[in-house]
Amino acid sequence: MADKLITPDPIKLRLTLNALETLGLHCTPRYLTLKLNCSLRTAHRYLKWYRERRPELFRVVERIDMDEFERDWRLVTDKRTNEKLNDQGLLLKEEKNASVFPMQRPISSAKGLRHVVALFDMHLPGRHGLMEPAAQAAMKYIYDTKPDEVILGGDFITFDSLSSWNAGKPGKLKGLSTSRDLKIGNLVLDMLQQATNKVTWIAGNHERRVQEWVDKHPNQVGDILDIQQMFRLYDRSIDYIPESGFYQIGEARFIHGFTAQKYHAAHTLAGMGTNTFYGHAHDIQSFSQLRFPSGKPIIAQCCGCLCRFDYEYMQRKPTKWVNAFLVIYFNDDGTFNHYLPVMADCKSFVAPNGRRYSA
Repeated sequence: MADKLITPDPIKLRLTLNALETLGLHCTPRYLTLKLNCSLRTAHRYLKWYRERRPELFRVVERIDMDEFERDWRLVTDKRTNEKLNDQGLLLKEEKNASVFPMQRPISSAKGLRHVVALFDMHLPGRHGLMEPAAQAAMKYIYDTKPDEVILGGDFITFDSLSSWNAGKPGKLKGLSTSRDLKIGNLVLDMLQQATNKVTWIAGNHERRVQEWVDKHPNQVGDILDIQQMFRLYDRSIDYIPESGFYQIGEARFIHGFTAQKYHAAHTLAGMGTNTFYGHAHDIQSFSQLRFPSGKPIIAQCCGCLCRFDYEYMQRKPTKWVNAFLVIYFNDDGTFNHYLPVMADCKSFVAPNGRRYSA
């Protein structure tokens, strides 16, 4: 006689549905126990319930290794579990409530300082999983130091499935999907919001691909496809700055970037006329000058990228790209000190706090 299926209670039912739709469905009972803090038996029951009533949710998501997906989630976000993974991916027992990373206790910013981290050009999803090793290392720093704010400086998602460069090229589009981009982007936003109280997203040229695609196919989607709706930014209370705008903290201005010419830092400073931190060019370049008559310096700083370097369109040509991100501390009067942790090996760096972080 088959076991009687008990319908989950409405609250957990909704949470489970969100979890399944967010991660996309190769969800395992183990994942659900971590996400919903329920027993393994309950997780099996939920999955059985959904397989019978929502079979469309269990379509295979192409090119996603869900085991790695779960592992990334557990390593970066889940502090309820008392387990962690060693270098071989084996579970090790840890002291209850210990950090999921084998690091010292989080650093607190000095009194009166505002600690901000800016991540430029992550270009999610990663080649073999959630994100590239450089981005994973930066995420570990964020989880260890708990900054007051994280700024996403544009090109957070690549949106290759919507690119005009791939239009009419079925071979290029194979394995690409906007739904996959959404699942991974929402998951990384979940991670960030567990590590900081404020996230700000500045649009880049790759976010622009969404609107360009909608403009070309208005009869297919209407006004449904929108970055702020796709990533639930209103519900998340994440400020979304358009590509043509800027975000200001104290005496520093943040933009995605509008040029990648040889001397883009000088060009950016001439155009902005104030301290400006940006990405887009994927390299590290700075240009400074003194204001007249105050003699106060201003700087334009390109902050590198957190993506891979071997995109097909690069055709294995030498590049000036550098894996790096921005750490900046603001004083009460708006002045600041900034640091650029550079990852020469594309996966590790020594942070301003003197600690080494590695993917």
